[in-house]
Amino acid sequence: MNGKLLFIIYVFSSLLISCIDPFDVKVQQPNADELIVVDAVLNQESAVHSIILNRPSSINQNSGYKRVSKAIVEIIDSNNACFEFTETSNGRYSIDSSMFKPILGVQYSLKIELPNGLVYKSEEEELKEVEPIDSVWVLPEKTSFLAGSNVTEGDVINIYTNITTKDESIFNQYEYEGTFGFESIYQGSEVCDEFGPILHSAREELVCFRSEKVDLPLNILSTDNLKDDNILTQNILSILPDRRFFIGYSLLIKKKRLSENYFNYLDEIKTQNEVNGSLFDPPPTPIIGNISNQLDDNVKALGFFTLISETNKRIFISKEILRTEINRFSFENCSDNFEEFFNPFDPDAIILEQNIRRPDPICCDCRLYPGATDQIPEYFPPLNQDN
Repeated sequence: MNGKLLFIIYVFSSLLISCIDPFDVKVQQPNADELIVVDAVLNQESAVHSIILNRPSSINQNSGYKRVSKAIVEIIDSNNACFEFTETSNGRYSIDSSMFKPILGVQYSLKIELPNGLVYKSEEEELKEVEPIDSVWVLPEKTSFLAGSNVTEGDVINIYTNITTKDESIFNQYEYEGTFGFESIYQGSEVCDEFGPILHSAREELVCFRSEKVDLPLNILSTDNLKDDNILTQNILSILPDRRFFIGYSLLIKKKRLSENYFNYLDEIKTQNEVNGSLFDPPPTPIIGNISNQLDDNVKALGFFTLISETNKRIFISKEILRTEINRFSFENCSDNFEEFFNPFDPDAIILEQNIRRPDPICCDCRLYPGATDQIPEYFPPLNQDN
């Protein structure tokens, strides 16, 4: 099941943060034919813009949602231009960027007409320009964390940037993708051969590369209520040092400009997600997006319609900046039991093949890791042969 969708359904919505008092308005619960879940966050830079419509399934079905097909999905701008999305697969409605490319400063709204005739429409959202990422620097530092009942210190890699405050509040979201080089501990060793010698032989020098998305709990930042015309240093990411940094780590930093309403929506989700859930915590407050039933404004769709602009910056983190040494290899699932069967008093003793535990395949060939390749990415610096 789509984890993002499950989370949106879990936070089941209430009022958008605005000048409306949430205690004075009661949101009606739509029936199953009215309730829809809308995934409509559009990125200005996307080659194809897509909107996904779903309905929660009945409790006796295996899937928690089902796609809504045969709807009419349109985006209308403040000049009354209409852009109709085409259903390209079940419940997915798309339009090519050659037909629709959001323009900075223009207001847009989403309109959805369901097969049963119900119409949903969003509030207007304006696309605002994201500012380029200022200088980025990396510092290895100490941090304190709780280990059981004790507080201990450990190393961490902190990434910083500068944020300039202005008279207009800025709302940003940061996302990250990392690419790193790595080797398998027994790469090329004859111990990986089913019938090879028991003693480890010299390893083959083969470096592989993997990319990963750095998962963070809604890394959103705001300059609201900060002094104007000021430059602030902001810690935008912390990473624990490990073998990913031995050969080097290429980090792609993505910065997205959000509308104030969408920021508030995400901030409410983040706040509820951080609640521990003890008996003494307040019950979760329903969070409503900006898409309403046109026959009854109190009936809301789950999800949010918005447009975002994005910029990015790539940096490289080498092991030389780290405070402490790191292991070159991952030893997880890469142990063997050769020594258990080696008799120092009788080196010629015969060891039965079935009693020898060879290393796992991924310990012998780094290319077998999911998503790994031995082709160096074009953005990765030349490898240091001394590694």
